[in-house]
Amino acid sequence: MLDEALPYTRIGLVSTVKETPIALQNYLLNKNPDCMIESLVDPGIIHLLSQGKRKEHDDRVKKMVEQLDGKTEVILLSQYSMEHIAKQVNPSVPVLTAPLLAAKRSLAHLNGMYT
Repeated sequence: MLDEALPYTRIGLVSTVKETPIALQNYLLNKNPDCMIESLVDPGIIHLLSQGKRKEHDDRVKKMVEQLDGKTEVILLSQYSMEHIAKQVNPSVPVLTAPLLAAKRSLAHLNGMYT
């Protein structure tokens, strides 16, 4: 997910854990020092999932996506728990998620090994 965001100059990052953006921003800036990253964090809402409050969790994540739409060229959903939300929003910019892109990268690697 992060490598796919590198061609973009303005990157939006959505997180539900306050520590996640620090690591992701460091990686992105190390690879592309010219990128500008805007992070929105709603810390602790990941715990809503274990409390059976998925709709509340999802609605709050969607709100962060809406806030970044138009301000950035791409939006990254930084936790695996947000993968399904990418299909529920329709921003004007691409939304990247780790699970799908990790699976695609793994498949490409495996295909390269056996061709």
